[in-house]
Amino acid sequence: MKKFRLSFILISLLSLFSFTGCFWQMGIFQAAKIDSVTGIGGPQKALVTWTYSVTFSSEITKISIEIYPANKNGESKFWTTSEKTSFLITDLDNDTNYSVKIQNYQEDGQFYSGSSCLVKPDALNFQTVDAEQISGLSVNITKPFVEFKNVNGKYLSYANINPNTEKSVERSTSMQWGVTDLGAMITGSANSRSAAGSQKFDASAIFDDDSNTTGPKGIRNYRAPDVDLEKINYKETQGARAGLSQEVQSAALNEPGSLVKASTGHKAYFYLDNDSEISKYVPKECYLRNVTVDSEGNSIFIWVEKSCWTTGLYASGKKVNQLLVDNLAEKFKKFAQVERKVYGDESNKIQIPYQTCAFEEMEDLSPTGNNVNIIIYDIGNDYGSSSSSGVLGYFNSKDYFQNSPDWGLNSGLETSNEGKFFYIDAPFCNFSRYNSTTKEYEFNGNAFSQPSGEIISTLFHEFQHMINYGNKTVKLSSGKEINKMVRSSAWYNEMLSMLCEDMLQESLGTTDEEAPRGGRLPTFNAYYSYSGIAEWSSSNTIVSYSTAYAFGSWLARNFGGTNFITKVSTNNYVDMQSILYAIKEVTGKSYTKEDLLAEFIKGICIAPENAEKYNSTSLNPILTMNCNGAGIVEVDGVEAVFSPINLYEKPCSTFAIEMESGVKKTKRGPVEFAPDYSSSIGPFGFIYHQIGNFQNASGASVVFDLTDNGDQLYVFVQDQFAHYLEDK
Repeated sequence: MKKFRLSFILISLLSLFSFTGCFWQMGIFQAAKIDSVTGIGGPQKALVTWTYSVTFSSEITKISIEIYPANKNGESKFWTTSEKTSFLITDLDNDTNYSVKIQNYQEDGQFYSGSSCLVKPDALNFQTVDAEQISGLSVNITKPFVEFKNVNGKYLSYANINPNTEKSVERSTSMQWGVTDLGAMITGSANSRSAAGSQKFDASAIFDDDSNTTGPKGIRNYRAPDVDLEKINYKETQGARAGLSQEVQSAALNEPGSLVKASTGHKAYFYLDNDSEISKYVPKECYLRNVTVDSEGNSIFIWVEKSCWTTGLYASGKKVNQLLVDNLAEKFKKFAQVERKVYGDESNKIQIPYQTCAFEEMEDLSPTGNNVNIIIYDIGNDYGSSSSSGVLGYFNSKDYFQNSPDWGLNSGLETSNEGKFFYIDAPFCNFSRYNSTTKEYEFNGNAFSQPSGEIISTLFHEFQHMINYGNKTVKLSSGKEINKMVRSSAWYNEMLSMLCEDMLQESLGTTDEEAPRGGRLPTFNAYYSYSGIAEWSSSNTIVSYSTAYAFGSWLARNFGGTNFITKVSTNNYVDMQSILYAIKEVTGKSYTKEDLLAEFIKGICIAPENAEKYNSTSLNPILTMNCNGAGIVEVDGVEAVFSPINLYEKPCSTFAIEMESGVKKTKRGPVEFAPDYSSSIGPFGFIYHQIGNFQNASGASVVFDLTDNGDQLYVFVQDQFAHYLEDK
């Protein structure tokens, strides 16, 4: 898990953002020893801040601030109390170097500790923001000293964004000091440090494994690792088999074309995983239980591993029956065509062993030809009467490589099934509910032997991965050296798969909890700061899925809906370049990735009611998720559509926190951190901070530490809004 740094430079904001530097522990006073002092120069003023370490001593009661030379009023020494960690010195001369010394004293007046720094006031380190003149309710902050005008009745917040898609920002910029003018009152969630502000929510409960949850913790769509190109040791065919074992030489289980015309009941062996790590593959006996042909003449084979089959009337546990298989085949037949129309067709070519990427027709080399194969079995071999975790399904690109010894030993390709395969978990076909009391899954099936909604959604999620492999890797890699194959990044590929589930949700009839909007967005709202959008971490995979989906669902609803998805899926680019190119193709507008990230964050940080009010009168609308995506696609009565999502209402905002009164309420939208909070930010990520509600105020002044951290700073000014939903 990424390590985060909590800054202890606490803000003096109407004396509301502070805590005592001295406290009791086991009857002995612990005192704050001044470690370091820093200064930020503004127009005729300077903000000095200091940090503490705790040591054993008598109580510290006061702090002195000494400057040299004196200010314009002849003042050279100031006093403040021990709980403060910042002080604003005014009436200074611009472009003059001042030496500042901070010291604290014990009860008896004896010096205890101190440190110093140099600071130079600078008239240019100043920015004025008029809340009534902000276009789009946000402004990029480029100067440390900021004066806000016309903020009465407004809620102020800010976001750090990291526009870099390759690396993290090690420490984000934080607000160092704030004060209101004209007796302003600051109220609301910004003053409640026990609410959202003082620290990150504890996410350890959802990070117990690297699972991708779409509902109860632990249910996941396993992301099979890409073929390790470093392990491919291509050898010319002549003599290549001499040093290989008999097992590797005869690794292919089925001859080319041998299963193309197979009929129901046919037996075949396929390589299937056999351990919970999904790392060991062994041949397993499977039977063809359904052959379906869609309206375009595409054949779909449904295979079931021997131990997961029952001839009974009911499907339950890890046993599936004929009715369930037929229902699953009919669903795939009905919905796969609309997915193909939006995303494109899967590839009919297979990689052959050669020094450069070379592809031959699958119908000539694959045992199952161009047929799509879905194998139902106990993924991970982990089924029990109940299960604490489990994999719904996956696609593995190894199957798009010819199973040949010419790849060399230990390439991982000796377990290729050579064709269009993806894999579905038999127990989760019968998933009936998660028992929150026993913390166990129940696989009781249903009276109609319908596969679970999670499995149906997974079918089309995994099919997108197969299509993506053809559109991006096969299409764009031909002629390249084998170790330079084009690959989509995980966040981009998973984003497209979740958007497929999203656009089919209404037609499939899956509930919000079974679909990404209910499974991903609550996690995004609470834990987005643990993973950037363009980041994929094995320890934070759940949040990586959530941030990728939140970004994708916003893109689809604002830049052309299904037409946008088609452009992204089929253009000759991957990752962020693919997205920017698709936006330009659909809308005619050019965005930089920095612009796009800023617009996304504005779209999710401005409350929908404020965005709606602003958009009714503005020519520059705020792009929220709460809108219909364009371009409904329909095939054989099945529609693909992106319907509105309100990120500030249930089921998206289902993360409840306990307020100071003990009453539990549900946080609306992305969690806001305290103004002084600082942490690392993942690639293409952000952190959102509260400042507060302003009442009876015409203006406010704040100071940011704009050390070059690599992040960008945006302040949001909007009408005050309800931050919590009342729990019924």
